[in-house]
Amino acid sequence: MKQEILRKGIRVTAIGIMVLSFVAFVFLIAKGQEPVYHKVQFGWSLGPMDGVETYGALLFPSETKYDRGHYRVFVNAGPSIDTNVSHVVGKVKYILEKSQPINKWVTIILTLRDFPYSDMVKHNQNNLTNQQKQVSVYSNRFTPSNIAAYERYLTRLMEELRIKNYLPHIKIELWGEPNAPKYFWGYNGEDITFPAFHSLTAIKYNIVKNYPVEILQADFTSGLQRDSGFKYNRLYWEYANDDSFFLGPVTRSHSFYWNDAGGVFDVNDNNWIDRPGKVVISEYNLFVGFNKDSKNELIFNSPEWGWKLYEFLRFIYQKHQENKGSVSEIYFHSLCDYSNEYEDKGKLGLISKLKTPEGWGYVLPKKGWTAMRDIHTVIKDGYYPIANGLQGKTQRIIFANDKTYTILK
Repeated sequence: MKQEILRKGIRVTAIGIMVLSFVAFVFLIAKGQEPVYHKVQFGWSLGPMDGVETYGALLFPSETKYDRGHYRVFVNAGPSIDTNVSHVVGKVKYILEKSQPINKWVTIILTLRDFPYSDMVKHNQNNLTNQQKQVSVYSNRFTPSNIAAYERYLTRLMEELRIKNYLPHIKIELWGEPNAPKYFWGYNGEDITFPAFHSLTAIKYNIVKNYPVEILQADFTSGLQRDSGFKYNRLYWEYANDDSFFLGPVTRSHSFYWNDAGGVFDVNDNNWIDRPGKVVISEYNLFVGFNKDSKNELIFNSPEWGWKLYEFLRFIYQKHQENKGSVSEIYFHSLCDYSNEYEDKGKLGLISKLKTPEGWGYVLPKKGWTAMRDIHTVIKDGYYPIANGLQGKTQRIIFANDKTYTILK
């Protein structure tokens, strides 16, 4: 009972602080003082790189033109990619060439997701439940069985990107959601699995740090950012707050999904690591429920999607003002519906499928896509929150009670 009262008290206090901050912000404007603009870059988390050609010819040139030509792809999403350097380099070449003639603005995050369940070390397999083993087939959050081979592979990959002069466009993300509580760290196996994660992180970092690329730390899941996310997260917090692990500058990266309960947002349950520094949201989306009966896909084609993005932008502005992590980039995931092979997981992208005589294509934007585009048009040069909306350098966007919006000069 006392804990519940304390929690409610903390929540009320936090809300009060946010209200007072907003009032003070309005007062500054009234006094004629220049407000502080915060700039956030928009991009796309495309998932496994094997499918980029499906929508790439349409997507890459147009998004680059509108200053959203920033892409994140999973390097190690399957055995065929894990050992094929030319495959990865070819995908990078494809994205850059399709972004011509303006690819000087293009950046690509290569996310090192590592090896699937079939290549895991034996003792890790024994720590998994049957459910975890099933998900691990495609989650790619485990360490390879041959570390030396992985070191050679990653070194060859970085060298080939250097030789091709692609490194000016490249960022490296050291993991892709390594810390999913049920599948990697585990409720019962954290002390066993963490050393493998810690060791392979060091191996990756010590290779990648030798090249002139920005390094993103880990893509930690949104659930693990919350102190109340799950019970056994002690080692995660110790690691995340240990600056000495990296001997050079590393950008923190996170997935951010709107709570595991279907989209409820509570600032008290979404705490950033309490230290300043650049933060990249390498996966952003609403809650994604993978089942045929899920109603979550309706949000993508309703005013709710744009409203949620507006709320998130207000939230990260507040965190930036408090010097608790400055979000500089957001990569939206997923851009498109899933492949035809997984029809039950479809309807979760911002662009719908369209069947043409030539095959499936992705050309039908949903309301979520339109809202993303309109919000970006307003805030791309910087923004700050105003009553019921966001103020950009030349325009403002105002949201109504029904979550629709209007753009004003």
